[in-house]
Amino acid sequence: MKNSILIILVGLMSFNLLSSQNLAPLSKVEIKEINGITIYLLNGEKFDGIIYENYSDDKPKAKFHVSNGVREGVSEMYYNNGQLVEKLIYKNGVKDGAYKEYYENGQLRGKTSYKNDELEGPSEIYYENGVLKLKGELKNNNQEGICEEYFKNGTLKLKGNYTNDKKNGQFEVYFENAKLSISSTYRNDELNGISKKHYENGQLMKIGNFKDGIKDGVFENYNKKGKLIKREIYKNDIKIEE
Repeated sequence: MKNSILIILVGLMSFNLLSSQNLAPLSKVEIKEINGITIYLLNGEKFDGIIYENYSDDKPKAKFHVSNGVREGVSEMYYNNGQLVEKLIYKNGVKDGAYKEYYENGQLRGKTSYKNDELEGPSEIYYENGVLKLKGELKNNNQEGICEEYFKNGTLKLKGNYTNDKKNGQFEVYFENAKLSISSTYRNDELNGISKKHYENGQLMKIGNFKDGIKDGVFENYNKKGKLIKREIYKNDIKIEE
């Protein structure tokens, strides 16, 4: 009996708390940009509460919390079927915290985080079947460190390193059968050093040297049986010998 009364009291408290929150439709809210921050006003005053938007059939489309006129706390958007599109956190009017995005079937599409309105930290993107598609690290909105991409069957498709959103170091691309397709080295987003391309059977197809993104050195082509079929020499991207 005591437990039943306690459950009823907790339910009443939750209902009263929800009812006490200020609610405002987005269509009634005035929006201003002040010093790069979006300000939400209702009847000329900075709004405190929850702003919402609905689809034409009155199903929820979006809702977010506002404190003293700026976004603060959880912000959510919905598909027409009621599933979440995305969920993120705001602090003092800017994105700051965990971010998640979803497919219409409810499956997670991707997750990362924001820091002071910039993408920051581990990032993962998924196929609609739930298999990991891409994972990496973000810093100040840029790719930083090792990035890996996968096929729908879960096998590795690409692996490489980024520095300040530029390719730096070894990059490898794979066939869906997990065999190496391309192996290249980058410096500041340009090819530098030996680059190789393979047939799906693993046999070398092409090999050549690059310097600052242009051909420089010996380039060779092979057939699927490993026989050399072409050999050229380049200097500063100009062919000097066959």
